[in-house]
Amino acid sequence: MNKALIKSLFKFDFFKLGIILIFFACPLRAYLPTSFIVEFIAIVIFLFCMNSKVGNGIEVKTKRNSITLACVMVVIFILGMLGNYDDFCFKENYRFFVQFVFLAIFINSSYDNERALKIAFWLCVLHIPFTVYELIHINITSPNDFTGLLITGSAMNTYDEDSQYLLPSEDLGFPMLRPFGLMLQPQKSAFVYVFGIVIKYILDKKNHEYKNFWYFLFLAAVIASAGKTAILIAFVLLLAILYNVYPSLNVTKGRMITYVILGIVLLLYLLIHTLQINDGRAQALGDIGNDLVSILNYPTLEAIFGHGIPSVADMENHGFIVESYLARIVLQLGYLPFLLVCYATSKIFKAKEWKLNYIMLWLIFGLMGHYCVLNTPFYQFLLCVIVCFYKQNKF
Repeated sequence: MNKALIKSLFKFDFFKLGIILIFFACPLRAYLPTSFIVEFIAIVIFLFCMNSKVGNGIEVKTKRNSITLACVMVVIFILGMLGNYDDFCFKENYRFFVQFVFLAIFINSSYDNERALKIAFWLCVLHIPFTVYELIHINITSPNDFTGLLITGSAMNTYDEDSQYLLPSEDLGFPMLRPFGLMLQPQKSAFVYVFGIVIKYILDKKNHEYKNFWYFLFLAAVIASAGKTAILIAFVLLLAILYNVYPSLNVTKGRMITYVILGIVLLLYLLIHTLQINDGRAQALGDIGNDLVSILNYPTLEAIFGHGIPSVADMENHGFIVESYLARIVLQLGYLPFLLVCYATSKIFKAKEWKLNYIMLWLIFGLMGHYCVLNTPFYQFLLCVIVCFYKQNKF
């Protein structure tokens, strides 16, 4: 990251403005209708960057597959609207399906993905001082004063005063109010730093610049954000990036011992922290596992081939805790179509480097496994740009 690049960040142009608007889309919703800002950017790219004469380095097969999958997903989503659903599930599930449309547009365009990632990286860095400022403001200088925060204060008025997110948490071992960040939700804002880690890694691969300082800074920031899923994903990614701790064909004895120890620690953590006593039965599946298994409470054909867009009330009647976005998507698609979609998506997302595939798999799981983090405009945008960037550079 040279000085010329840092200077260029302060020069105004519409390319940069679009990315900044996406980054600030959540707090801006208090003043502007930003719910469909990614759709707007995608339309602009479609109109001005879909130039077949300009090659972007991505294989023709990948381009065709992305368009085909996008069309199929649009049809599936429309068919899913035939059943009974509620506004909550419609909005969140829509974000999953429209992601394939965004991806097809980016893959088939001449959009400058590298420049977009460099701008996004510095936006992730700039989010750190806001996290520090918010932590101090809501915990020390003005306890519980979320609406008095700069930038996000007006948007925080939309939160229910009784929301559990506004109550002290002990996720870091001591009671504290978690910062909501610029994405207006603790878990979502914590993922800013997870994306910062991924962006840093792929830019390093392109530019052959390896500085671990940024990785540890992002790790400290994600811990300060107290988003448990984001912290877990960040640790997994950094173990792979910095210490090559990930499944590979070249597994040494020392690395295998590390895997076994990490597996035991993770298993003990899951057993201790997800053990629940419910109706006299001990359950160690956790919220995500419970929701995925509860799909089997639906009629067999619906569980296998899809229920359509669900509703919260109906899912609760079938045993859902309604804590897993991934489970809601699987329910809508059905187990079999979901596996087929995963297979088709892997063909588009697949990188040549196995480590990068491992990183992307964990990133996507983090965006969907628990909360619907995927519905954050900045992340929908970045996911497309990251895939296009490593496809262009044959990583």
